[in-house]
Amino acid sequence: MKKNLYLSLLILILLPPSFLPASGNSTEFESWITNKHFFPDQSHIEKAKKYRYFFVTGFMNEILKGGLSEYFYDNIKELSHRGIPESNLYRPIYLSSSRTAEENAEDLYKIILEQAPGDQKDLVLIGHSMGAQELFLMSLKQRDFIKNRVRAVFLIQGSIGGSPIADYVAGEAGEGTLDKLSLWERWRFQFLMRSGSALRMVVQEGLHSLTRKNAKSFWSHIQLSDEDRQLLNLHLFYILSKMGPDKISDNPIFSISGRYTLLNFGENDGLLLVEDQMTSRFGTQLALLTADHCDLVLSLNPMTRQMRKGLMRAMIQWVGK
Repeated sequence: MKKNLYLSLLILILLPPSFLPASGNSTEFESWITNKHFFPDQSHIEKAKKYRYFFVTGFMNEILKGGLSEYFYDNIKELSHRGIPESNLYRPIYLSSSRTAEENAEDLYKIILEQAPGDQKDLVLIGHSMGAQELFLMSLKQRDFIKNRVRAVFLIQGSIGGSPIADYVAGEAGEGTLDKLSLWERWRFQFLMRSGSALRMVVQEGLHSLTRKNAKSFWSHIQLSDEDRQLLNLHLFYILSKMGPDKISDNPIFSISGRYTLLNFGENDGLLLVEDQMTSRFGTQLALLTADHCDLVLSLNPMTRQMRKGLMRAMIQWVGK
């Protein structure tokens, strides 16, 4: 009973508000996502039909399993609608939030090998948040697998460099600037974070693997050759997000954590800094969208659902090019 209560409290922290269109100088990939009238070329669709798609969900994924709230529901549905065979669309992979991202990365590799045995090529791997971090770590350690069997790895809002919010909940935050929040904002932030800190007894290892110090320690020491970097640049693709000013001021939950993070560290999507959603050492950034941390995989808001469909159409166009 207590465990379910703790999980419910964290859901409150992660509830997604609505999506806002991208602003500023958009990339071609971004334009494919945000233009609801864009559709992939038929030749690219035909190529994309041959690929096999794996989805890896984020932190606390276990309690969001099933139904319309399921991670990547709209994404999988859109791929199917575009003619991708059902046999090539694998159900989302739910890894344990009580294990570290590094441990889950090892499990993830085994799961993919089991579900796509032999020498099946042209796998498309898609991960969100902690799931993106796990895919990232797997790619670094299994570079031959990526080279020989993977078409693309899409890392959506990945906790590559960890999260200041995880630092706070895990008790590793610095001095902070909570005094810059209003009294009401400060009270709500501290209430939510203290409620979340109770989860340390349930998912302590997984939570601590999302702190900025620990997240970077998993991969920053890995030595890569120029050939390895070139390989990763060709296969790893980052999709980043940040919150708009109105979300930071208006949204009742994400705005508090987003405003705290903005005051302390800079632009973020409510949970992750933009700079922590990728590394400049390798990989390619495809898009920076104005959205909060869960808009790209969750929320029943019509605009967010349209955006997720656009994301899949953009991926079909990208992998088919």
